[in-house]
Amino acid sequence: MLEQFIEVAEQVSEFTIECFGGALLLRGNILSPSDAQAIGLASSLISVDLLQNGKSEDIGELAQVSQTIKDNHHNMDEAELFKTIQKLKHINPDKLRQIGEHQSKVICQCVKEGSIDGGDTWEKVQVVLHKEQQSKEHNRLWVGVLTTDDRIAIINKLMIGQNEAAERLRNFRK
Repeated sequence: MLEQFIEVAEQVSEFTIECFGGALLLRGNILSPSDAQAIGLASSLISVDLLQNGKSEDIGELAQVSQTIKDNHHNMDEAELFKTIQKLKHINPDKLRQIGEHQSKVICQCVKEGSIDGGDTWEKVQVVLHKEQQSKEHNRLWVGVLTTDDRIAIINKLMIGQNEAAERLRNFRK
């Protein structure tokens, strides 16, 4: 019985995600509880700093504008564009960069393998922080080539994966 439990634990401690519209599958380890807490805390601290230096309603409105543009391919009129630019002035670009760098480090830490044949075969892959480190000979992929949607999907999978794994193991005997 313990062997089966450990087998399930191995399965739930990994994630697989499609990137580049399914052209590449990436697989790796979810975050440990302490890593997930550390990442959540670091992201929260950066977000709090962003909110303290800007107005929270401005940031919320920017998120809404961004979602509208993404969902509806909405073309902004001149007034909407001006209003958005005014709101952007309140956001510290260094803080946004810190969030991106933090996410990049997490992605590099967790991704371990890649597949271009739908998961039939897997090869070790290392996601690296700097473009100069990318190498086809050594299966090193620069994190900067991942699309924004792929990055968000990976981060979400890593953060949610830990809770899903714990729940599945908790319900193992049921």
